[in-house]
Amino acid sequence: MAQLYKNTKITFNAVDPGLVRGTGHIEKYSTLGRSFLTKFSVLPWVWLFLKTPKQGCQSIVYLAVDPMVNNVSGCYFSNCEIKEPADVVKDSNLAKLLYDKSCRIVNIDKDKIQLNMETATPSANSEN
Repeated sequence: MAQLYKNTKITFNAVDPGLVRGTGHIEKYSTLGRSFLTKFSVLPWVWLFLKTPKQGCQSIVYLAVDPMVNNVSGCYFSNCEIKEPADVVKDSNLAKLLYDKSCRIVNIDKDKIQLNMETATPSANSEN
């Protein structure tokens, strides 16, 4: 998306809030939350290293309000810093497949989407 909108005022970035307390991710999606013994022996210690909700949202707030990153697009942020993403993220063929599938899911004809460079905002053709 950042490449498609690179000559506009629209930016796209990925943000990793990290593991945040109270989200239920460890209990629902990790093997740590499945074992009775693990819940009582490991989770109390893991909890010490999880971020608070306030800490987890810092990168999101940073991108939303800091004027220093107004023109930064196509980056991966963690702990308010640009980090190197995984190699799979850099795969342009996979990015195209994701874009195409996303357009199908939300029922958008990607061929009818145009960029209005004068106002730097996306607009859809009036034809349906």
